Formats: sequence, C-alpha cells, structure tokens
Amino acid sequence: MIISRHINKIIAAVVLFAVLAIAFILYAAVNNDESQNIPEYQKKLFGDKIAEIDIRADAKDWQNLVSNAPDKDWISCDIAINGEVFNGVGIRTKGNSSLIKTENLKSGRYSLNIKFNKYVKGQTYYGLDTFSLNNMIDDATYMKEYISYDIMQYIGVPAPLKNYAKVTINGNDYGFLLILERYDEAFLERVYGTSSGQMYNVKNTNANNAGGSLLYAGNDAGSYSSIFDNAVFGKKSDKHDKQVIAAIEHLNTGINIEKYWDADEILRYFAANTAVVNLKSYVSNQEQNYYLYVRDNKVAVLPWSYHLSFGGYPKDADASMIVNFPIDEPVYGVNMQERPLLNKLLEFPEYKAKYHEYLRRITDGYFNGGLFEETVNKLNGKIGGYVKTDVSGFYTYEQYEKSLPTLIELVRLRAESIEGQLNGTIPSTLKGQNNVRSTLINASKIDLSALR
Repeated sequence: MIISRHINKIIAAVVLFAVLAIAFILYAAVNNDESQNIPEYQKKLFGDKIAEIDIRADAKDWQNLVSNAPDKDWISCDIAINGEVFNGVGIRTKGNSSLIKTENLKSGRYSLNIKFNKYVKGQTYYGLDTFSLNNMIDDATYMKEYISYDIMQYIGVPAPLKNYAKVTINGNDYGFLLILERYDEAFLERVYGTSSGQMYNVKNTNANNAGGSLLYAGNDAGSYSSIFDNAVFGKKSDKHDKQVIAAIEHLNTGINIEKYWDADEILRYFAANTAVVNLKSYVSNQEQNYYLYVRDNKVAVLPWSYHLSFGGYPKDADASMIVNFPIDEPVYGVNMQERPLLNKLLEFPEYKAKYHEYLRRITDGYFNGGLFEETVNKLNGKIGGYVKTDVSGFYTYEQYEKSLPTLIELVRLRAESIEGQLNGTIPSTLKGQNNVRSTLINASKIDLSALR
C-alpha cells in the first residue's frame, strides 16, 4: 500500500512536470510568434531610437518643391535612414491649413510625405511603403500628436506607428520632426493581416466637396466627393464605393448599424477623440481628418491629424471649453444630428454605455493612472535635447519647457471633468453645462497659448 502511494505520487509529479513543460513550450512559441509578427520596419524605424534621415535631392528639384509647396508635386530623391540609402524615393509637401501657415510664416520647414514605391516599383523600407514627417507647427510640446495616437492605441483603436527624426536635406539641417506611419498596404498588413479592401482619406478640400459628414445624400457617388475622390489605392472601386454608401444609408436610418459599421472600434475612436478634444475632425464643421477603411462590407474609422488636439483648435477656445468639453455632445460648430456616425451610435443605450466605459478606461488608466505623465516625462527625456537644438523650429526651447507642465495640468483637469460627467456631478451636454456653470471645473489658471 505504501509503495502504491509512492508510485502514485511519482506519477502525479511526472504528469505535473509534463503539463508545466508543455505550457512553457506553448508560451515560448506564442511569444516567439508575436516577436516574429512584428514587421522589420517597426523595429528599425519606430523603436526607442530617434532616427536620422538625410534627404538627398537635386538642388533645383528641391527648390521647386519648396517654392511651389501648395502644389504638393512629387520629386524623386535618395533618402538615407540611419545611414542606409534608398534610391528613387518619392517626396512631396503635405498638409492643408498647416501648409498655408508654414507658407505665411515664410518657413521652409514643410511637413513631408515619403513614398518608397513612387518611382521604383515594389520598393519599400523593410516592408514600409510610405511615412510622413510632420513639422511640429502649432505644437509647442512636440508631443500632442504622439500622445493622441498613443491613447488611441491604448484604448484599442488601430493607429499609425510613431517616432521622431532629426532630418537633414543634402546634409544641411532641416529640423526635428515627428515620423508617422501612413495608412497604406504596410499598415493594413501589420494591423489586419491583409491589404484587401479600400481606404479613403476623408478631406474637405473645397467648398463644393461633400460627404465628410456621413449624412445620406442618395446613391450617387458624386454626392460624396470628400470621400471617394480620396481613395488611398488609386484606382476607382465601384464595389467598395457602393459598400460605403450602403453603410451611410443604414447609419442614417439607424437600422442594422453594426452590420455595416465596426461599431465597437468606432466607439473607442470617439472616446479617445473626445478625451483629447480633437476638434479639427469629423466632430466639427471641418468634417475631415479621418480615414474610412472598408473590407468585407464593414466600415471602420481610423484617426488622422492630431497636432491640434488638447486645445489647438479652435484658436479662440479657452481652457474651460477644452477642460469641460461635453462627452455626450462632443461636437463643435455643428449639432449632433449633422454628425450621424456619432449621433446614431449614442442614441442606443448599449453603445452609449460602451462609449462611457472606454472614456472611463482612458481617464482611470491613462490619465489618472500615471501613464500620461510618465509618457510626457519619458518623451521629454528622449527628445528634449533635440528640441533644444532644433534651430528651424517654430518654438524656442523655453517655450517647449513651459508647455509641458501646462499640458500635464490641462489633462489633469480634463480627466477630472470627464469623471464628473460620467458620474453625473457635471452636465455632459453643452446645454446642461450652460445652465449649471457652477459645477464646471475651474481652468482659469491654464494658458492655452503655452501649448500652441
């Protein structure tokens, strides 16, 4: 009997050891797969190290690019990234209002788009087809866009990879800029594991364009030029255009929204957008600066252009408006009915509850949980020295230093207001706030000009 008990113990120990060994092997395999799934360009360009980029262009071509910046014409150049040279790369200026402001300031420091396969078919940077270099205009912190995308990623919204770069043109200093992965095939492969479907860079480029509001205007694709004139994958796709129109139609009726829209992802997007108060976007009279991605008859929303978050737009906004921005009526210059993607989702109690849940996660986890301030301090340690020597920058180093505690305090108060709105102690609509001003968070000590 004693021998039998010993044998049983030995067998149990062997079985336990085998189970643990198998579990360890599986864990290692999973982690190894995750490591292998990280694209090479993410490791090389979007890690902890600040990139060094030298754009090597013909002097005449470069002069034409900057002299005719609003035309956004492509030129061919060679580009050295951390010493590794790629030939025949496309480069052009980018931006709309930011480009005009750069022009008005008579600064040659434009934001740029880099496209590796523009002139050399199939060329990539270790799998990356295109990225942007943003010039930091309207952002004394050098961080607002970086952190906004970080919050998007934190709450589960697909967003571009980001880093910083010291950029030179033919060896001459150009500036310290933000690198952003652009929405193209490499992004889709990284995030979704496929490059199928179509993406649209929604842009309201002139007074005659329409569609950015996502209000239904019939089945004629011409009624949605802000969307369909800006297809990322060049050639026109009637199939995907029709899918988007069908999604807009069902959105406006409020019927089967989840069949046509990635509702959960979009609620996360709106929660993050509301938290950082990015008003030069879908939620304002701008009705642009976002992407639509349609695949398998379902449409998702991707965030874009966040350098004016945290009070950068509108220019006449005061700190109280930004801090207390209403979470259940998060629009500016328009009413909720004019923004059906937001309005229709929040009409459903279950969607509104999810939206509130994501806002609470951002507030509790990112803002109040210490992650926001930790990120600011970590980025300051990474980029502070580069900002100090950024002689072509739009801000002095002293302005940069002053902006960081202002940003931290602004976000602390914003988190306090969101908490109050979620808990019901602060009204969550503009009308409610106007009726009970005494409940609002006092932001009178915040000087928004320090951030922009």
